[in-house]
Amino acid sequence: MAPLAPGPRDPGPLRTVLVDDVAEMRELVRALLRRDGRFSIVGEAANGLDALEVVADLRPDLVVLDIDMPVLDGLATVPRIRELSPETRIVMLSGYAVDEMEPPSLAAGAVGYVRKGADIASLPSQLHALASLLVTAALVGTSVRVSVSDDAAGMRPTDPQADADHDGGRGLAIVARLATSWGVDAGDLGKTVWFELEL
Repeated sequence: MAPLAPGPRDPGPLRTVLVDDVAEMRELVRALLRRDGRFSIVGEAANGLDALEVVADLRPDLVVLDIDMPVLDGLATVPRIRELSPETRIVMLSGYAVDEMEPPSLAAGAVGYVRKGADIASLPSQLHALASLLVTAALVGTSVRVSVSDDAAGMRPTDPQADADHDGGRGLAIVARLATSWGVDAGDLGKTVWFELEL
């Protein structure tokens, strides 16, 4: 299988760039991630244009990116970061509703979307999980098989039951509706969720 997006290059702390036009928000996220210990804040920017310079210079593992910013907004910044540094993972951190802005964020090339203020204490774990995903795809006859792997061996998705009252399960619910088959392969070092789509 050929990786669509490689995992973080360094097994140590994720080299992270914070991009938000609100300095207090960057300060809060910086403090949370530093206290967590799995992140190393290597740069910051207040708009998308400045973020491109920082990313080009540092080639970080992770960019935490706001959407609503002056000069160049987050959605317009994502594909340009992907061009500059394809190995960098981008997670959007924004105040917009998940169902409104998550789809265009993922379509632009982000690996995930987190809503500001949802559960600030869990932000480091959410960011680390999203930045640790490894996505691969391979042709299997007349189908394409997509696999998403992470190192969370203890978390196994079950039958998707996403609804308006729950944040989780939406992605898997979409997969279950579109895919011809899907499943989970668990191992000692993590799990792989896979699905197949007819071409």
